[in-house]
Amino acid sequence: MRAKKQPVKQQEQAELAVSLFFALEKGRKAVSSAVAKQTAAVASLPHSAPPANAPVPANPRNLVCEPPASSSPAPPRRRGGKHYDEWRCLEKTESPAWDKIIADLASEIKLRHLSRNTLKALVAQLQYGCGLRLNESVMRVKDFNFDTAMLTVRGKGNKCRTVPIPKLITPELLNQIEAVKRLHDEDLAAGFAGVFLEDQLEKKYPKAARDLVWQWFLPQASLTFVAEGKELRRYHIHGTHVQDAIYDAVRKAKLTKRVTPHTFRHTYATHLLQAGYDLRAIQALLGHADIRTTMIYLHCLPPKPGKEVKSPLDF
Repeated sequence: MRAKKQPVKQQEQAELAVSLFFALEKGRKAVSSAVAKQTAAVASLPHSAPPANAPVPANPRNLVCEPPASSSPAPPRRRGGKHYDEWRCLEKTESPAWDKIIADLASEIKLRHLSRNTLKALVAQLQYGCGLRLNESVMRVKDFNFDTAMLTVRGKGNKCRTVPIPKLITPELLNQIEAVKRLHDEDLAAGFAGVFLEDQLEKKYPKAARDLVWQWFLPQASLTFVAEGKELRRYHIHGTHVQDAIYDAVRKAKLTKRVTPHTFRHTYATHLLQAGYDLRAIQALLGHADIRTTMIYLHCLPPKPGKEVKSPLDF
């Protein structure tokens, strides 16, 4: 973990967990050897039945961490069912200290990396809620303006447009911003070089890669090693992860239509058109340079009932 430059807090938790594990193992070995010696000593004695009221010898060194005796019956051992949580660890062990370490480590992983499935679902919600292309989902913290509920999107040819932020997913977006802030603080404390910047932006602003506003909104869990500067930088989540997640979801749902990440953008335009929004407004939201590209969605409108054609003078 030190070679990979993991945070100091995570290294301390791992060190404590490993030391506790070996301490428990050492105690078990000592108990096993003591029991073996006691068994050998008993075997060497003449075989005679112990008295009925003979006291049971206590553990001389108290090496086994066993729960104290209680008059209440022990709970029955669980058979079958789910014994492990999402981190592949036992939900409950015999050591409260170990349980606390696992819980702290799990919360740290959730805080640092969140859930990959959660981020992929958030990308899909942004694509449908804002009409984004897959490559437009690569956003930075500064692109969100929650005061005006507007999102700045950089589309084809580095053309910028603004779209409204869906109110339904605003809490999730704010939680993701907070997670990015915490991850950014940890990266700075660990001495990472920041994020990747476009073109010659870093030469113009040398400190921009470490600024919060330039951090990726959907950061990658792992770091990328840059051989030129011999440094570690953080990239954004790759589009193939989203594509694979959508493909798996479509297969599980057994849909009879072909669904890709771009389907959310088509659905965004179709639903706006069906809701009665102007075609020019939809063109601006989608970032189309030509209105004819937006007119493709007109075939999705339901046919209106035929009316008798009249002259406007007769209206």
